[in-house]
Amino acid sequence: MFGGALCARSGVVSGESNRPGQCVAFKNIWLITTSYPRRPDEAINAGILARQTALQLVSLGHRVTVVTPDKPGGVIFDDELNGLILNWRYPRVEMAGLRPTSLRDMVSMVTLMTRARRSLRVRSETDPPDGLIALWGIPSGLFAEMVSRRTGAPFTVWLLGSDVWLAERFPLGSRVLRRVVSRARFVAADSFGLASEAGTKTSSHVDFLPSSVSLPTARRDPGTNPILGFVGRYHQNKGPDLAIRAMVELRSHYPSARLEMHGSGAMQDELAELAGQLGISDSVTIGPPLDRQGLAAKLATWSALLIPSRIESIPMILGDAIQAGIPVVATNVGDLGRACADYDVAVVVEAEPAAIAFGASKAISGPKTGSPSSSAARLFDPLRAATTLLGALHSGDGKAD
Repeated sequence: MFGGALCARSGVVSGESNRPGQCVAFKNIWLITTSYPRRPDEAINAGILARQTALQLVSLGHRVTVVTPDKPGGVIFDDELNGLILNWRYPRVEMAGLRPTSLRDMVSMVTLMTRARRSLRVRSETDPPDGLIALWGIPSGLFAEMVSRRTGAPFTVWLLGSDVWLAERFPLGSRVLRRVVSRARFVAADSFGLASEAGTKTSSHVDFLPSSVSLPTARRDPGTNPILGFVGRYHQNKGPDLAIRAMVELRSHYPSARLEMHGSGAMQDELAELAGQLGISDSVTIGPPLDRQGLAAKLATWSALLIPSRIESIPMILGDAIQAGIPVVATNVGDLGRACADYDVAVVVEAEPAAIAFGASKAISGPKTGSPSSSAARLFDPLRAATTLLGALHSGDGKAD
């Protein structure tokens, strides 16, 4: 049903046999994730990524079974998926919120594992997968490894930072992560630092695969008065206060400049007070989070995007900015600074107000539309994750066999 043509669309070598390096026509892909959104319009980043990956696998011609726990508020249903969603019942708590020192939380963890294993065993007997993709390492990667051992189907894993953190928190967690990574056909992480750290901890090779989500199309049309944008959590690490303080310096050169901020977090009231204390309340808007359509519209009209983080990996907004073609000013911290410098996608500055203001002035006076390199465009292509993870399943040199 799914032959060489579809494999070619997936970016892997076409073929009719299972010989190494040739394409195996996977009819049924299982996407195992704890992050699938209950509703398509939910805006949690991990959920957006999980759903986009599933839909892209469908668009590449594959039947997709999403294996995910049930969520508070009802059964997950997605009429765009054109595939099956298999929910298993489990204690309705977030994995990140489980405490290894709590007996109750440990009972919840055991219950989660037991119910998941039962559901996966039954499903794999009636409709075995041809390949599995785990988003993310713990516990999804472990579930994929279980099914792989039972069915012989290869699996790939995409790690997030919380995977290493969870592995370190729980008894045997690091051993579980090493087992998953060592048996997976391909493992990737969404930042340079995480790829290096996970590789070191598991004594395995882990590739870098950034997260990027498709952005609705909007024609770039910034106005004559400079408007800078900030998108992210209102948290100290994200530097929203640095963005506000930078406006004082910037307005001495561009009196009509404005700052529009969108996000949520504990600092929201503090940021409003700061703008008042600095006498620029009339130039700073502190708003709620944006949906994807609203974000695309804002990126089309802002003069530049500020990413003024004090601590940062590679935020999803960077990929959004590259797709939108908006100039970016980013601080030289962590993987953010490295990615922006390596791929020349931003004015890179130090994490201090004067430097951010200087970078913003440079962005405002430069081209109105950013011009990312072809390598950056490929790296942050929203389809890249699905085709990379799928292509690795087709590879004949994996470790899961």
